[in-house]
Amino acid sequence: MTENMSKRGSAALAGAIALIYAPALVSPVIYDDVSHVRDNPAFRLGLGEFLTGLFSRDYFSFASERTYQPLVTLFHYATHDHPFIYRAFGLGIHFLNAVLLYRVAQRLTAGRRPAIFAACLFAVFPAHTELLDFSAFKGHLFAASCVLAVLLSVIEYCADKVPPSLPFKICFFLTLGLLSKESALVAVPLSILYVVLFARPELPRLKTAAASVAVICASYLFLRFSVLTPPRAFPVRFEYSSLESFAFYLRTLAVPYPLCLERSLPSGPFWLLWLGAFAAAAVLLRRSRESLFSLAWILLALSPFLHLIPFSNVSPVADRYLYLPAAGLCLLLAHNLGRSPRGALALAALLALWAPIAAARNLTYRSTRALFEQTASCAPRNARAQFLLGMVCFQEKDYAASRAAYERVLALTDSPGARAALADIERAEAALR
Repeated sequence: MTENMSKRGSAALAGAIALIYAPALVSPVIYDDVSHVRDNPAFRLGLGEFLTGLFSRDYFSFASERTYQPLVTLFHYATHDHPFIYRAFGLGIHFLNAVLLYRVAQRLTAGRRPAIFAACLFAVFPAHTELLDFSAFKGHLFAASCVLAVLLSVIEYCADKVPPSLPFKICFFLTLGLLSKESALVAVPLSILYVVLFARPELPRLKTAAASVAVICASYLFLRFSVLTPPRAFPVRFEYSSLESFAFYLRTLAVPYPLCLERSLPSGPFWLLWLGAFAAAAVLLRRSRESLFSLAWILLALSPFLHLIPFSNVSPVADRYLYLPAAGLCLLLAHNLGRSPRGALALAALLALWAPIAAARNLTYRSTRALFEQTASCAPRNARAQFLLGMVCFQEKDYAASRAAYERVLALTDSPGARAALADIERAEAALR
């Protein structure tokens, strides 16, 4: 068996992804896909005018984005009128990422069965539904592909495989990743960690590639923070600490249920439990380089979303940020359980649990109101969750439910939009009377 998955295994993995995500291919266009993809005014421009705006200093205002992702913007320019195409393309990239993770796992675990479990667990991880069902978040998907490709190229380069193309591949995929999402920078510390843990004698051979990577990162950071006009700042500032956000992500990785489109962190010292569990895992598994690498993968992949550097978002945490960290979790589980028959049985049971959760979640996206009702229920202290429900209820002329939702918004925050919506409800009800 070669390092690549067999044709039969690849077909089975692709079929499982297609079966679980089939409902998402024909779901209505909602949420951020409406404003950022379907109705984005930049996508109605001619090609020349669009490219001028895409590569201008005013990219953020031109593309209505808050992170630098021109590759994603260009993709949506070509596909924004065809939701089936951009959704199907996203599932194809997800399949590719599962295969890339299989190859990484095979290098780390030196076994085919653990690698297969890592790929399958990653393919059906329930929290991926938010990222894969909304094309507006495709930057995370593209960036993850590039991070995995960079890491795999580094692994091959350190394994005495020195074709001239490998340093070029490292630089090429890193550049593509940075043009897809800023979080692609994670590829650099992740690759460094791999070399330190597994290939330290190869450090001298990596000097040229490392210098090229440093130039790419420095050029990108200069462009992003010194050349481009910054995006408009959000007025919202989260009162949660980075440790609380990290603990929440650990909890959702361990128990990816219930899934929610908007989030509010639970009150109380819950986060101490999950931080303690993570620290205990690091102590117990400290003798295994593969396990330590997987745990560090989770931490590094989450670091861009822990508010260490403030970034713009309405919710303090989001399920879509777990896409790349979940790969680290799947590697950890596969390495420690995938070798023994009992461990393999446990992983098979986990697959049997995760797959229907993901499938059921995808069915929720078929109904806009059902999705927003579930969102408002699981995030009662999130103002945007209540606002979305009020909006869809108003569109369906359920004015009582809409009023109740907007009143919950005002109980949480001072929202001029909610007050204007309540006035609209009064006028609509007066017209009916």
